[in-house]
Amino acid sequence: HCVAQERMELTPSDLLQPGFTQEELDALMQRSEALGEIEDVYALTPMQQGMLFHSRLDPQAGAYVNQIHLTLQGELQPAAFEQSWQAVVQRHAVLRTSIDSEWRSEPLQVVYRKRPFTIAYRDLSIYDAGEQAACIAQWKSDDRKKGFAVASESLMRVSVLRTGEQTHEVLWSFHHLLMDGWCLPLVMEEVLGIYNALRAGEEAPLRSVRAYRDYIRWLSEQDGNSARSYWKEQLEGSEALSALPKQQRQAQGYEAKRVSWIVPREQSKAIAMVATAYGVTVSTLLQTAWGLVLHAYSGSRDAVFGGVVSGRPADLPGVEGMIGLFINTLPVRVTCEGQETVADLLRRMQAQALASQGYAYYPLHEIQAQCAGTRELFDHILVFENYPMQTAQAEASADASGLEITGVQADEQTNYDLNVMIQPGEELHIHFDYNGQVYEQGTMERLQGHWMRMVEQIVSTPNVAVDKLELLTAEEREELLVTFNDTAMELPAEATVHGLFDQQAARTPEQPALVSGEAVWTYGELEARANRIA
Repeated sequence: HCVAQERMELTPSDLLQPGFTQEELDALMQRSEALGEIEDVYALTPMQQGMLFHSRLDPQAGAYVNQIHLTLQGELQPAAFEQSWQAVVQRHAVLRTSIDSEWRSEPLQVVYRKRPFTIAYRDLSIYDAGEQAACIAQWKSDDRKKGFAVASESLMRVSVLRTGEQTHEVLWSFHHLLMDGWCLPLVMEEVLGIYNALRAGEEAPLRSVRAYRDYIRWLSEQDGNSARSYWKEQLEGSEALSALPKQQRQAQGYEAKRVSWIVPREQSKAIAMVATAYGVTVSTLLQTAWGLVLHAYSGSRDAVFGGVVSGRPADLPGVEGMIGLFINTLPVRVTCEGQETVADLLRRMQAQALASQGYAYYPLHEIQAQCAGTRELFDHILVFENYPMQTAQAEASADASGLEITGVQADEQTNYDLNVMIQPGEELHIHFDYNGQVYEQGTMERLQGHWMRMVEQIVSTPNVAVDKLELLTAEEREELLVTFNDTAMELPAEATVHGLFDQQAARTPEQPALVSGEAVWTYGELEARANRIA
């Protein structure tokens, strides 16, 4: 009877996936029978498809397995905590989703009416602080390597590790194709609200929710032709990849490394004030500075890198509170003439950002195909994380239960070898997440210095011409002009140039002495040729 009822409720006309026959629906229901009753089926967004593809290339690499590490302080009731998570999963269809890839070899999102959700719990309080830290690190590593069996299990899990009488470390992991960073404080606010209501024996005051399928429908109604034309015009003439110095082009895997720093409060405030004065966002200012660094590295006045946008359409009512994946990665192009002022460039970049919002839904793979063909469009991304997790969670946890979130750490890995992550606030928190098999730490640290030097000049002299900007930091300038030129040395009065060269050739005959294009002569070879000529 349940199957017959399911067939009545799920018909091809109800599905957003075009061309779904009754036979294909029957086959899907049979494949999914062990997982429960199907509530809905619809296509993946292009961004979801991309994340799914890259996460399957190397499942143990952990690409697009997002981990949020929370520290909870106060008395925690495990049963009520698990029940609150279960309630949130039941409220949002996207959290009850798995992926089916057997429909004409195309992946589909399958939403189940109910999805059991349990929390893994482990007591580490018997161990000392060092052993606890090691256990937590190992747990996180194993969790990332485990990944998600996208066809057969929930794409989200939670673990609670008790480290003290009133201290718990919570590891919240999910596949990025489920949701983006904007959703994190929304979900946590609901979890804590329901938890507090359960403890008080009250009904939790929850907002109404709108299903992710509404966004899928909105996406299917957009004009792909106009978006295609826009991006083709935006990237016309762009040729060379704006690459950064790499120690090797192809890596054998992903070795997660990080360089992080905090922009002091006064400097962060100055950046925000200059951005406001010229009618641009802090994100636009930092992106412009990044593009100018790429100009200096390449010697070109053209640079393209990836920028992540929120992707939440303003004309979709209730989109701010929807749980799901809306972000998109789009090319950001920074071009300028040397005589253009920084202020004019900032305004132009802001206008470009506003214009692109109307086409922010267009798939990156289509932009790549239209504008770059087989050539790589960019190899790194900038992410401006405009979701203040700490603030939202502090507000959500200010309740009578005494449970407080005192620590937040978010870890995300993409398919790019360099991810520039910017967290706004009174102090800008910035970090480079990079593949240690591709980039050297020294290269990343120099890049940090060059970027911040460029930002500093934009803030202090916004009306200066772009070609007057300098890349070198004060330390590098001192090194080049003073340290490297400190070459004075005492030589014997009777020494000659050819005599000194003879001595060097005798000491290091195999070392390169002369390089011209691909031709290399060693000291020994040059000495022999000179002797023959003499």
